[in-house]
Amino acid sequence: MDRDFRKPTIHSMKRRCRAHDYSWKGCYHITISVAKGLYQPLGRMAGRLDKPDSDNDGPHVELTPIGRMVEQELRESIHRYYPMLEVVEYVVMPEHLHFLLVAHSNVVSQNGKTTHLGHVIAGFKLGCNKRYWAITGKIDQ
Repeated sequence: MDRDFRKPTIHSMKRRCRAHDYSWKGCYHITISVAKGLYQPLGRMAGRLDKPDSDNDGPHVELTPIGRMVEQELRESIHRYYPMLEVVEYVVMPEHLHFLLVAHSNVVSQNGKTTHLGHVIAGFKLGCNKRYWAITGKIDQ
């Protein structure tokens, strides 16, 4: 099933506070879902439910190559482009990811301009998409 990932996505901004400036320093909980129509592209659930999380046989997500790529991008790329940002905790699930992003100071781009976290996330998603296209053989058309 071919899908054009460049089509605009309709976002639900209901959880954003209209009065908050998302370029300010602080701690942010981010959730990103993968494109609809992709079934568990990041990983699959594995392990036994009757085992504790700390046990090797406990429930966990086994990441796919795409899931490992997203995890690597999350750990490395955001901080590389925005040194004031740090991903302190994250979890990659089969069809989405959650992470805590700490802005140690107001968010500023490499050219010195104040930047909204939406731009940071858009850049992260673009980087993941480019690597996805490279892994799957799809090209940015």
